[in-house]
Amino acid sequence: KLSFDNIKAKDGKKKAVVSDLDETLVDNGKMAGWQIENGVTYSSDTWHKWAQAKEAEAIPGAVEFSKYVNENGGKMFYISNRSHKEFDAIKENLIALGFPEVTEETLLLVKETSDKIVMLLGDNLDDFDSEIRKKGNEERIKHVDKNKVEYGVKYIVFPNPMYGDWEGGLYKDYWKKTPEEKLELRYKSL
Repeated sequence: KLSFDNIKAKDGKKKAVVSDLDETLVDNGKMAGWQIENGVTYSSDTWHKWAQAKEAEAIPGAVEFSKYVNENGGKMFYISNRSHKEFDAIKENLIALGFPEVTEETLLLVKETSDKIVMLLGDNLDDFDSEIRKKGNEERIKHVDKNKVEYGVKYIVFPNPMYGDWEGGLYKDYWKKTPEEKLELRYKSL
């Protein structure tokens, strides 16, 4: 809220706040717990079934922050890398949780950027800059150091202990491992 309040709108326009959904505004912990408990790795099919169940919960404070933005001269945009075939289920889940103004205009299932964006909220460095996608932790750290003035002000990072590109930095050749090997490494880390 402090960052949002302290940024001035350009040319009298609304301030756009773009936020990632998964593990930033909504919690998919139930899905992750089910996967671990049942030894099931990620697949598009299981994720699609999860989305259709509409059981994701709001991260504490997420609904309140989204309402605050919309009630104080801004506009929330919700983005996700989820498949467009899940649009209706995602929209219904968000509305049921109390997120404001979830529409075809504000729920974006592709990454978009614009000069009017004043804040980006996400749980993965890739949510802010695709330049570091699938890069090692050393390159990711350099990127954060180079852009450190933006973090905590324009780029708001939420911790995501369940999954993310940070995993690749924890284990040698992580991205070359099978889904079962990755699951075993994650299990051992717990």
